[in-house]
Amino acid sequence: MVSRSLRCAGLLAVLVGAVGASASAQSGAVIKGTVHDSAGRPLAGVELGVVGGGVRERTNDRGEYRLGGSVAGPATLTARHFGYKPYSHNLKLRAGEEYRVDIVLLVSPTELDAVAITADRQVYDARLAGFNARLQQKVGHFVTRERIDRANSSTLSDMLREIPGVKIGPMRNEGRAIRIRGSTCPPLVFVDGFPATAGEFDVDIIDLQSVEGIEVYAGLGAIPPEFTGPRDLDRCGVIAIWSRPSRPRRKAGGASAERPDSAPASLDGVLTRDQVDLAARLDSASSGPHYPDSLYRSGTPGRVVVEFVVDTSGKVEPPTIEVLASSHPLFAQAVREALLAAHFQAAWAKGRRVRQFVQLPFSFMLDEASVGRRQPFL
Repeated sequence: MVSRSLRCAGLLAVLVGAVGASASAQSGAVIKGTVHDSAGRPLAGVELGVVGGGVRERTNDRGEYRLGGSVAGPATLTARHFGYKPYSHNLKLRAGEEYRVDIVLLVSPTELDAVAITADRQVYDARLAGFNARLQQKVGHFVTRERIDRANSSTLSDMLREIPGVKIGPMRNEGRAIRIRGSTCPPLVFVDGFPATAGEFDVDIIDLQSVEGIEVYAGLGAIPPEFTGPRDLDRCGVIAIWSRPSRPRRKAGGASAERPDSAPASLDGVLTRDQVDLAARLDSASSGPHYPDSLYRSGTPGRVVVEFVVDTSGKVEPPTIEVLASSHPLFAQAVREALLAAHFQAAWAKGRRVRQFVQLPFSFMLDEASVGRRQPFL
């Protein structure tokens, strides 16, 4: 009897505790509102929080937010978003009450001087001049480096499989046999302008990442004179493969393989330039972005403005890279890839290295005076 009474008393205590905890959670103050820019446009993904309160939220697509369960008493509401100045607002919260705070964020000023990327016409352009000229004429089927970068293909045969009329099958031993538009014999394969073999050629022995462009011609009437093979070997079509220009490439699995995380980056502890004693700055040895070949050939200049966080080791934090403006997606891609391998001198504040929020503009320009020179960041 005593044991049963004790069990009932214990259960009652648990229920009372649960109800008390629930009431305590419900008694916290609520802060809600909207976040807009100076033009009145709602801002999505703005990070809001109460300093020291452990409450954090992000605005929705309509710029709305709601912070519940804030502890009563003096509090500081903060708002952070890439491209805008940090915001803070002091409040005196009372338990169980609701407060509305509508916020306008101001665009942050450019923190570093613009980086000029000048197109450098290098010796390999002459080797690819024929490929580029035929690409403009559109006589055959072409695969450019930009298309390879966008594809999910891991082998050259997978890339060729996407071309109309090309069929891939197994060889008798190993590798992949290629046939073009119903032909029973293998096409003639050229590598950098020279015939590779007179018979079956396993294209997968060529690393797709080393390929700059591919040309495919089906009929004899469409094959350019420079790809005419001896002894009528081109009767079953021609595949011309061009290797990439000699450029410093980042190792697989290294910085170039990193992509910004899909999860929003935390801005906790990130300082702006006016909050540090010594601002982050680019290491002059860092290589700048490559001028995209297709945009260079078309004579297209461009501009990209990007923001990111530099960590205490001088590296750019990939999840924080945010492209604010870009005249062409390929320019933005070139800048993003360069930043993943760039190195900065970390910012300092109060005698220690700190994370800093940085905004950096890039200008892509065409300048024949830069022939043969690789452009650094600065």
